[in-house]
Amino acid sequence: MSPTPPRIEPPAESGPVLITSTRALLPPDQQAKRTKFSGGDRDQRGRWAGGTEGESGQQQKGMGTPWWQTARPGIPREYQNLCGKAFARKTGVGFHQVRGDYQAYHTFFANRTRPGVYVEIGAYHPTELSAGAFFDICLGWHGVCVEPDPTKAQVWDADTSRSCNVFKQCLLDHDETVCMGKLNDGITEVIGGKKGKCGPTEAEVNCTTFEAMLESTVAKSRLGSTKSLKSNEKTRIDFVSLDVETKEIDVLRCFPFEKSQYII
Repeated sequence: MSPTPPRIEPPAESGPVLITSTRALLPPDQQAKRTKFSGGDRDQRGRWAGGTEGESGQQQKGMGTPWWQTARPGIPREYQNLCGKAFARKTGVGFHQVRGDYQAYHTFFANRTRPGVYVEIGAYHPTELSAGAFFDICLGWHGVCVEPDPTKAQVWDADTSRSCNVFKQCLLDHDETVCMGKLNDGITEVIGGKKGKCGPTEAEVNCTTFEAMLESTVAKSRLGSTKSLKSNEKTRIDFVSLDVETKEIDVLRCFPFEKSQYII
């Protein structure tokens, strides 16, 4: 039996929603921030309908062409069937193991008229169990994929299906050097600046903060363009997938909510 997909709520009056691998989280001081929508209504399944999202982030009824129609001609041949079914609202379609990508797209982004920006933290594999592959391959969004596990580096280096900028450091709430264990084990030990302390099956990995990562990298898309994520650029990040093997809270502690506008 397939696992039950997580429920993803549409935009609420309280503002942005942060979706992680466990549950929706949002700091109390962010509750006052609001993302306003007009010209759209929620149907019985909680999806937004009757409007499109323009450059201002507002739902504007009857204006613009949904971005997926613009991006669709460039979808790689091997993924055209999957992407087409997802656009047509065929249930159970997507790259993510519980179809979180499908739900996020149809809840928040199906009618937007411009490409978005995503950050996939704990990217694991380019297409297997991926929360960001749909936004990259099917939609041509700009993305950053954070995957520090050196055992996965060869897979990402050889991959031709994804266009995101791969960031090979781990994210914490401070700069640190850690030991990363076997495949899928995540961080097993913090070793500070000391060298040679990792076990024979572990790898030494440098970590930095989410904000520092944004300042040092750009988001890339399969359509050939890039977007700077530096704070002074005020680039809107629309979707963040966060799955870092119990270290989610450490990443969220340094999340720069106050500097950018997010629907996550």
